[in-house]
Amino acid sequence: MQKFPRSGPQQKPINSLPDIAAIGDRIFEPYWAIHDHCAQNCEFLMVTEGRLRTRLGRRRFETGPGDVALIPPGKRHRDEFDPQQVLKIFMVSYHWQDAARYFKMLPHCAGMPLSTNARHEVESLVTRMRSLLHSGTQTDRLLCRACLLNLLLTILHDQMQHNTQAGDHTPGARHRHALMLKARHYLDKHYTEEISLEHIARTLQISPFYLSHLFSQENDFSLMEYLTNLRMQKAKLLLQGGRHSIKEAAYAVGYNDGNYFTKVFRRHFGFTPRDLRDASRGSA
Repeated sequence: MQKFPRSGPQQKPINSLPDIAAIGDRIFEPYWAIHDHCAQNCEFLMVTEGRLRTRLGRRRFETGPGDVALIPPGKRHRDEFDPQQVLKIFMVSYHWQDAARYFKMLPHCAGMPLSTNARHEVESLVTRMRSLLHSGTQTDRLLCRACLLNLLLTILHDQMQHNTQAGDHTPGARHRHALMLKARHYLDKHYTEEISLEHIARTLQISPFYLSHLFSQENDFSLMEYLTNLRMQKAKLLLQGGRHSIKEAAYAVGYNDGNYFTKVFRRHFGFTPRDLRDASRGSA
């Protein structure tokens, strides 16, 4: 029997089950094709009929029947399609405590080409989830969440393998990727401080323009978007704990102006820090 290695201190496992907020087949309305929007929860989409072009920042991803797309929470995007044709989607809206770590490891989000084996496995899991929709027992709901976790990890594994096999392994590409990881590491360590693009670029000994271009090129988001998301997720955890005031949470994640923090928080999540704190206290 082969032993299964434990995760090391720098390799925290993804093992929490996603909480499903909404699930099922839906026909997309033309409204979503002409307006940018973002959702509070993560979204999994699988096209069952028609073609979808997801616009996420500077990138566009084409998906057809059987293709999948993953949208991070709070990420502005647009679902473009021909309004003269029917677009049917199997969609899951879910909240997941491991979402930030998952999307950080995913080489790309939005539309992703899957290998034949991964595609068949995802389709099988979607079929299984559909069969559980009309069963109302607690066990069935738990099974549905487990299927979603399996589906997400299948996509991650497939994309990481594809990225390793088909990626650019030239010295220049490795150098650019290393710089991007250093920038992320700097933000992860110093997000509580006042941070500017110029300061990070000076630390990495590159120009601010090159750093901004490099980070956006290597990710589906800008460096400052990454910093904002990092701060908001940290602040959310502090407020959910119930031991920090809004002002304390704002200061703890690098905001000296509580009003501006509240404005950014509401724009990011769709609700205010006070709403979250009060809800957390009420459920305690």
